[in-house]
Amino acid sequence: MHGRFAAHQAVEVCRDLEKFHPGFVEEPVRPLDVGALKYVIDHTSVPIAAGERLYLAMAYNDIFRDRLVNIVQPDISQCGGLLEVKRSVLRRRPFP
Repeated sequence: MHGRFAAHQAVEVCRDLEKFHPGFVEEPVRPLDVGALKYVIDHTSVPIAAGERLYLAMAYNDIFRDRLVNIVQPDISQCGGLLEVKRSVLRRRPFP
């Protein structure tokens, strides 16, 4: 979906897809719109993947803290490298 939908549109699309049992839907809303991401994950059963368009470890804080995605997809070349991703994960320990 690549962040092209408003939250309510993303939920509609996800609900239409639920009958096909997709493995996940990727970036249903804009990457930094935490409120929209929360709305989507609260209103659909389709697993949500996101993270490839976030930069630096700090951008992952809300996602990890509030468990806003089911699958985290850091793009190592865009988010500061492997050590930056590792810092983010170690700082938050998101999924014990």
